[in-house]
Amino acid sequence: MNLLILRCGETRIAYRLMLEAKGTAAVSGEIRRIGGEAEHVYSYPRGRGEGGADAPTFTAASARLAALLEDVEVAPGEVEQVETVAHLFPVGGATPVPVTRVDDGLVAMISKAGGAPGNRGAIESLVASRDLFARAQHVVVWDDAFFCDLPPESRGYLLPESLDLPFDLRRRGYRGLLHAAALGRVTRLLGSGEPPRRGAPRASRPPADGPRIVLCFFDRHAGVTAVLGNAPVWTTFGTGPGDGLPGERGVGSIPLSALETVLQHTRLPSERLLAVLRNDGGLGAREPEEVERVALEAFRGIEPSRTVFATFVREVVGAIGAAATILGGMDALVFIGERALASHRFRTAVCAGLAAWGVDLPHEGPVVAFEVTPLHDPARTPVYAASVNEDELVAREVGRFVGDADVGPSIPPPG
Repeated sequence: MNLLILRCGETRIAYRLMLEAKGTAAVSGEIRRIGGEAEHVYSYPRGRGEGGADAPTFTAASARLAALLEDVEVAPGEVEQVETVAHLFPVGGATPVPVTRVDDGLVAMISKAGGAPGNRGAIESLVASRDLFARAQHVVVWDDAFFCDLPPESRGYLLPESLDLPFDLRRRGYRGLLHAAALGRVTRLLGSGEPPRRGAPRASRPPADGPRIVLCFFDRHAGVTAVLGNAPVWTTFGTGPGDGLPGERGVGSIPLSALETVLQHTRLPSERLLAVLRNDGGLGAREPEEVERVALEAFRGIEPSRTVFATFVREVVGAIGAAATILGGMDALVFIGERALASHRFRTAVCAGLAAWGVDLPHEGPVVAFEVTPLHDPARTPVYAASVNEDELVAREVGRFVGDADVGPSIPPPG
């Protein structure tokens, strides 16, 4: 099965063509700033390319990447045919099963439900790709399925019934495949006979089995999730990817009074204001390397980076403390996400604020790619950095679904 994986953000679409024989991405690329001065960056075994792209919409961007895949030669005289297209939807998983076959009924239900935060580009790309790759089978991968069974007290919002919404507004989680894979690997390590830790605060375990693990995610967005056994019981993530904690960019969730003040003192239309809150603020980093620059300046005491970074880290530390309190203790802290793995300064700053939970400063050194790297002394609360190949996760889930599932009715997304 030659698998094309499509991931859509608010203004970008990333793609990977995975070949069955190689198990790695034969062609990968990204179209950024869709709707503006779009840029197309891609690579394949025989070279790479980048430049401007005419992509005013996700439909146009999908057509651009489809044209590239029709022309690019993975090997001399060899153009690979796309057999399956996996569309990653950031939110929308209604069951723990993360994959759904695409048919007209599913497309109609998704379109009728409207574009949930993080899904708008994915919907447009899905519709366009069914025509562009008409001979391929299409599936949706719900990247929040891991969070679908959050307990009711952690899932909902205390909204007034007078709003009379036609659906339940609930926390959806984010990057569920990554969270689930990292959790599984760390759980196996914890059960492999590590020495008992000393010096951690004593707290009563909740009446359930399994380790109490706190996952700290930081990439473009940031979030903290409390896990008991193999199930998430609380998360800072909200209805969309940018909710909850501030991140590389984006303010996260802000109090209603603060939002009211902003509305009173800005002339921006509501859609533009929401875009600004989602894509500006936070650490103010536009590129991955800028996160490390802000962290370095913060460690040197340079303003405003010191205050910005300290504010961000305090939000993260507070969320980790809340997660550990909900769990009744913390048996392991796990860093996941590209920015968390790349920045030792971020991990150090976070761990420095968690001494009360038996967490020491993490060991310095590189995080091993696609493995779980221990960062702790054996006698203290375990701290890990978990690197996961998400393309392999998607390919495995889709392969399992395509290989085991006959053609049948669609699984409806949530209302």
